Amino acid sequence: PKYIPDPVDTNLMMMTALGGWLDSRGAWLPPGGFSVEEWVHRASMARDHYVKVVYKGFLFPFGHQVSLVKVSERKFHNGSRKDPVPPATVGQQQIEQKPGNPAYLRQRMFIVIREPERTYTGANLKSKDKKVNLALQFPFSRIRILTEVTPNLDDPKDSDIPPFNMLQKFFWPSVNGQPFKFQCVGTDLDDRRVAFELPMIFMDNTFAAPFSGNAQDGRFPFYSEAETNAVAAMDEFRDRGARKTAQMKLQRVALASSMKSGDTSVQVETMDFGGFAESANVDLQNASGELSRPLFFPMVTGMDARIGAMAHLAGTGKSNRLEWHETYLEKGFAQEGEVFVHVRKTSDMAKLDFSAQGDRSGGFVQPNLEPQALSRLAGPIMGDVTEFISGIVPQSGGFPTSLSDIPLPLIFGCIPLGEIIDRVGNLTETPERIPKFETEASTKIESFINTLVRLISFVTEIASQPANIAHAAIAAILSTLQDHVTQAAGLSATRAAQIEAAIVDVRTKLQAVATSIATLLDASLEPDVDPPDLDNLPALITDARGAIATLVTAANTQIGGASLPSGFRQSLLGIARKADDFLDDLGKLPALITEGKALFDALDAIIGAPENLGDLFSDATELKILVEAVESAIGNLKTTVSGINLLAGAPRKTIVDAMTAVQDVIGVTADLIDLIEMLTGDELTIRFDWNPEISNFPTDDPIFRVNDKRGFSIAVEAKVKKSGDTTPKISVVCGLKHFDLVLIAPASFIELQFEKIEFSIDSAAKMDVDVQFTAIKFVGPLSFVEVLRDLIPLDGFSDPPFLDISPQGIDAGFSVALPTVAIGVLNLSNLSLGAGFTVPFIGQPLSVRFNFCTREQPFLLTVYMFGGGGFFGITIDPNGVQILEASLEFGASISIDLGVASGGVSVMAGIYFRMEQDDASLTGYFRLAGHVDVLGLITASLELYLELRYEFESGKCVGMARLT
Repeated sequence: PKYIPDPVDTNLMMMTALGGWLDSRGAWLPPGGFSVEEWVHRASMARDHYVKVVYKGFLFPFGHQVSLVKVSERKFHNGSRKDPVPPATVGQQQIEQKPGNPAYLRQRMFIVIREPERTYTGANLKSKDKKVNLALQFPFSRIRILTEVTPNLDDPKDSDIPPFNMLQKFFWPSVNGQPFKFQCVGTDLDDRRVAFELPMIFMDNTFAAPFSGNAQDGRFPFYSEAETNAVAAMDEFRDRGARKTAQMKLQRVALASSMKSGDTSVQVETMDFGGFAESANVDLQNASGELSRPLFFPMVTGMDARIGAMAHLAGTGKSNRLEWHETYLEKGFAQEGEVFVHVRKTSDMAKLDFSAQGDRSGGFVQPNLEPQALSRLAGPIMGDVTEFISGIVPQSGGFPTSLSDIPLPLIFGCIPLGEIIDRVGNLTETPERIPKFETEASTKIESFINTLVRLISFVTEIASQPANIAHAAIAAILSTLQDHVTQAAGLSATRAAQIEAAIVDVRTKLQAVATSIATLLDASLEPDVDPPDLDNLPALITDARGAIATLVTAANTQIGGASLPSGFRQSLLGIARKADDFLDDLGKLPALITEGKALFDALDAIIGAPENLGDLFSDATELKILVEAVESAIGNLKTTVSGINLLAGAPRKTIVDAMTAVQDVIGVTADLIDLIEMLTGDELTIRFDWNPEISNFPTDDPIFRVNDKRGFSIAVEAKVKKSGDTTPKISVVCGLKHFDLVLIAPASFIELQFEKIEFSIDSAAKMDVDVQFTAIKFVGPLSFVEVLRDLIPLDGFSDPPFLDISPQGIDAGFSVALPTVAIGVLNLSNLSLGAGFTVPFIGQPLSVRFNFCTREQPFLLTVYMFGGGGFFGITIDPNGVQILEASLEFGASISIDLGVASGGVSVMAGIYFRMEQDDASLTGYFRLAGHVDVLGLITASLELYLELRYEFESGKCVGMARLT
């Protein structure tokens, strides 16, 4: 070691009649098998009064070279002795001793750190079975010990390590009965400095790294003894409880090599250290056959840590117990899932649980997930980790019976997401299907590069995303047009033929548009992929819009002086208007692709060659030119994206936010150049992005019917500052587009066709929900109310008349009062129509309700003396009917007044039906009432009430008659 000079041997020895005098010092590199590296000895008149011996050693588990210094020196006792002293006996003579200030030999020990910093890079240490790379168990590239010299230590024999009796060769350095904690700073694999303190074991050089010698020599221990001693230290460190644990105080530590800053980092509360014994290896010897370092290597045996993505997104302060995953130790990241640690299951473990706080995840998506492992590719992994390692997203099979059986969340609180998401074949081929938790803790430059990388991933798919949405929209329009063909069959032959011909023409032209945009479904803007060909799309859109105009003319044309039925005509005009607006929006696709390609090329010029980034950021002029090109391309594309309704909601917000983030950084480009040398992150960003393919649930007779396989997306972003206001700023957008809820399959009686349902929340703004229907169909038992569909506003939940948002859920809806209808003696009044939409965050699933009038305000119908009324209401969720009520009442009433006598009679009959989950009843009643009054002297009244109620639960009819 460089700190020891050439061997020194200085002596001064003198012999006199009063005794010998000695003043000597020796310092050397101790030969193999020895540990003494310095000896200082001073004696006067044959009395030793100062001896210092320095022993070479190492600290377990980090292996830093240290020196144990033992100093023995004669010092006078502090103060005079005044107590009587018994006489001393010398031979047969007693000599009187007088009080005085005698000098005693005193001994003290302390440790000096000779090797402040050790590096651990490049180690490739295999276990004895050659399967595990043991060096992967230590996530630090360097450990520096800040302690230079310890205080005086307790006697090593007081901290002896059983079953050995090695005294100062193998002991816990302690001060005042407590293990001494060395101040340390580790540098993790992301070059982040982490401070902690830890007790360590002192191992003498002869104990930790003995000389190898040879088989015939026999003087020195062999490697096997050093390996045995390392195992003894490892066992002692492991078995001494809290001594192996360092308090890390939520510092961020990268546990494995990262692809981008933060993707392997966690906030560590406590970290357990240890070591392992290396097998003898000739590479560890120096030229003299001596071990060049101790025969052990440090390791982390486990840790309690907070997983940043889960802690900030779910708002939990709990931690998880993390241990190295056996596949990572064997293969490193040469695996599909890039899993590196296992999350041990404990009773108080942190989970991604939104079941009681749906406002943080997107309303109808309420994950209640238990992490099983951490992946560099996707963050926390739920479900079968073995499947994920092999390249498959874990999913449950069959029908789950409870929430604990579902590794993925429920949508609408009732449909298992794991059942509708298609399985992923290979993670490297379909990475966009993986639910990714991304954590970034970075400098401004690193954050800028990460933002560019994220943006280019969105831009790459900017052509295929609107194409998927457009395909689903066209399919919905074609389906609705076909429904109108069916309804037109009830018209006159001439009228039906005219409408059908116009609809068929529109369908044909729309099908041609769908075929054209099909080329975009798998389109990419990458340089090695052919650009999408949309040259014929404008002409096809023009043809389709012309056919739609023809359909509108046909719907408005009178034949024989008669128009189409009002409800049918309005519905036909509505779908025509919707299709025309959609085609107008679709015409912006070519511009979107052109501008998207320009932005891709500008981004690719900066991050397309990562190996050149260092040179690029050192040339401010070149960087400024490239950054300005990105800024210009973003400005054009951002305007186009903001004007395309196909991308409305979650898709638009995701890409616009990514472009805005880049613009925010570009706005301080000059500062960016000045910050190139910064190494410490100033902001933590957590993202959860997911846009998987989905399918029907269940497969047969689906309740949830998919019209757009890529219609589900969720984007969550949280930003946390390292200092100042550390409250996370959370932005959530969760959307589901183009799907149907069939209530209740297979005995379906109502179909809700959704264009979208979208939930968004920003910590700086209020919560918002946007729900739009394409159509509502009453079928089966409720087909008799199909006429109501023409009266229901299909966008009634988009910016609805009332929107009530609370921590329990979202309640949106509308109520429409219809005008009174009076034709001669017929009067129909008190009409109303209402609908509601509830997304609970807790408990019950999503529910939809419709009503025609209400129990409190039934409709009234009168014709002469005959009258009646009633109401109808239903509340449904995907699991069934929550409640259905219907009532109809009819009868007549007549009265007469002859002066001296008056009277009247009324007769009413009605039915009332109620169904609530599994309980239902049907009641029919008849009421006859009459009264007479003669001069106020004689009065009489009579009421006959008959009721018959059928109870579905018991299967019995209960009748009652009452005469009053």
